[in-house]
Amino acid sequence: MKKESLSTVIQKQENGNERNKDFWSWSKIKWINNKRKDIFWRYCHRSLPLGYRLKHIIPNNNGDCPMCHEETQTNEHFGVNCKSSKIIWEAVYSYLNPGESPPRTYEEIITVSNIKDVGKKKIARWLHINALYEIWFCYTQIRWGGKPIPEPALPIIVKNRIEKEFKVLKRCKKSKITGTNIHNFN
Repeated sequence: MKKESLSTVIQKQENGNERNKDFWSWSKIKWINNKRKDIFWRYCHRSLPLGYRLKHIIPNNNGDCPMCHEETQTNEHFGVNCKSSKIIWEAVYSYLNPGESPPRTYEEIITVSNIKDVGKKKIARWLHINALYEIWFCYTQIRWGGKPIPEPALPIIVKNRIEKEFKVLKRCKKSKITGTNIHNFN
């Protein structure tokens, strides 16, 4: 499988679909915490300190994923292939109406191309940024904190943290997103 640059992926999306021309608009969104946007930006630019990069910096690091130990931790593995990432995506996507499935590729995470309903794209982009932050939170707990989060507790922790973000989102008066695309949330 040939790897493409982020700009190539975005160009293909823009050429194939006029609605994705606003891809970088997420960076100007006021209702997303800057630290979450920073992690998303680093993910898009493949600059997170993940295993495949750390093995060149830290001599005793073999580059394996600390969450599942199954393969070298790349952006793709971190974002969609790791078992902890899949649990987090399922927990986060439980807030979208049925019929939408979590992203399965790096490109789907950054372009929200897995979402078919145009009306859900903004909330999905918000969810993607927050889901990646939750994956990052889980990863840093293990990599540098030495405290893995038990798998059964992971969806509960993620849902509690996402619900706190929803409360912030609901209070934000400048937000143009309405709650019409969200279910399972009081």
